[in-house]
Amino acid sequence: SDSPLADLEQMELAQRLGQSLAELKPPLGEILSDFFLHGLRYEEIAKKRSVAVGSVGVYLKRGLEAMRRIWGRDENS
Repeated sequence: SDSPLADLEQMELAQRLGQSLAELKPPLGEILSDFFLHGLRYEEIAKKRSVAVGSVGVYLKRGLEAMRRIWGRDENS
């Protein structure tokens, strides 16, 4: 770690991310987490979540849009 302040910022960001993902309707949060946090490929996510491979991209797009709304709402509060 770089500094105690950097560690704190990272912990706060991780907490905010976790809370935001939990606000999403299933399976959006799970699919975003699988892709961005766990590095799974579309095929792996599709098999794990029992969705079509073509739907994974749609879920990612919708999930990112929802995250932008959540974070925009939080910033304006």
